[in-house]
Amino acid sequence: MPVVTCPSCRQALTVPDGSGGAVVTCPACQQPMTLPPNPPAVVAASPAVVAASDDFDPFAVPDPAPPRPRERDRDREPEPGLERKTDWMPVALVGGAGFLGLIGVGVVVWMVAGGSKPTPSGKDKQPEQVKADRPTPQPKAKAEPLASTGGRMDDATLARIKKATVYIRITDAKSISSGSGFFVDKSLVVTNHHVINHKGKLEVVVESGTPQARTFPAELIGQDPGKDLAILEVKGAFAPDPLKVADTNSVRETHEVYAFGFPLGERLGQEITVTKTTVSSIRSGGDRRRQEVQLNGGLEHGNSGGPVTDASGRVIGVAVSGIAGTNINFAIAAEEVQQFLSRFHDR
Repeated sequence: MPVVTCPSCRQALTVPDGSGGAVVTCPACQQPMTLPPNPPAVVAASPAVVAASDDFDPFAVPDPAPPRPRERDRDREPEPGLERKTDWMPVALVGGAGFLGLIGVGVVVWMVAGGSKPTPSGKDKQPEQVKADRPTPQPKAKAEPLASTGGRMDDATLARIKKATVYIRITDAKSISSGSGFFVDKSLVVTNHHVINHKGKLEVVVESGTPQARTFPAELIGQDPGKDLAILEVKGAFAPDPLKVADTNSVRETHEVYAFGFPLGERLGQEITVTKTTVSSIRSGGDRRRQEVQLNGGLEHGNSGGPVTDASGRVIGVAVSGIAGTNINFAIAAEEVQQFLSRFHDR
């Protein structure tokens, strides 16, 4: 039976013998087609092949014999029977570069070593060479004066305030209460009202804790419970250098000040204690007169009534109180003390 191809879809069709010139319909694309006259017979009919559509991906068919990947030149060995051909140009370039490098190293070594000329002796060396070979000596820097101590109290002022600060003691049959105070006149001592507001024998110890310590009886001659101030007259005592109560006009926050007194009384010892602290606030009353100097710690029970001074020894306050569990302490401002003293100082 002859085989013909559909002109529309290229489908191979088998038709009966003697059907040349007949019109038939392609079973694949359903298009009419006219058979060629007297198509040749096929001796051995091949199996029908379905034509591939136009959108068939040709890359989906694997190559039956894919080519071997090309070897990299640096990994390829010479084939047997062939001689390896050497290219002398890279060798010459590398050798030349190495030779030039050796020359450069030699020049550098020669320059570091000071050249090929031998070093002349000190007798033959010219002044210019000495100047070039050795660095010019620099003049020694002038010593700067030491920085100031920033308000540190000098020894003489410290000793003077310690002598003027007293230990106040009130003794009765059952207990001893104590505090601090300081001379503002040859026989007058300022302290807090709450220090002396106890029944018992009132005494003042001068230069407490030293070999020169002396104890004198004292008498209360003036007090102001509202300001928490009191003034005592010490019988038989003589203060050669009383302290001056100044003012707080020159005092600012963060300024360093010094508290003198006897914290914790005799439990700590009979010697005076000097504590450096700083001003953290300055508080005024309704009349805008300064009433309190707030301190950043430095006071304990027993400091009450003692002087708070600046580095020059001027009294800027009287230690009075603190807030428990904090570093907030207070001193009565010098202006308040001055106003109080103006009523009793001349008696």
